[in-house]
Amino acid sequence: MQGQKCVEIYKRLYGEGAVRGSISIGSWNLATTSGYLYQIGHLEVVQAINKIIDAGRKTRHPWETVGDAKHAAKHIEMGCKLLTLGADNDYLIRRCKLSLEVMKSLK
Repeated sequence: MQGQKCVEIYKRLYGEGAVRGSISIGSWNLATTSGYLYQIGHLEVVQAINKIIDAGRKTRHPWETVGDAKHAAKHIEMGCKLLTLGADNDYLIRRCKLSLEVMKSLK
């Protein structure tokens, strides 16, 4: 489920029992398509994620999320049963930071 429009579509479909399976929340993509580049902790993004989680709870569908360790810990506390750590951009950012640190250390 990515994007605000998807949240609303999901709620309509889920309310009617039309969607089956598990729910995968792409936190990074949801933030980006909502206009908050790399801000998975932004209030509007968190609220959208919570709407998806609440809808899944009502219909007893397991859900998963992708995010950093901080957000993963929070989602585990909320009952997340499936977890993916290390989105592509997360690994790219980490590698870029490491490369930058190496370059800074050169004399």
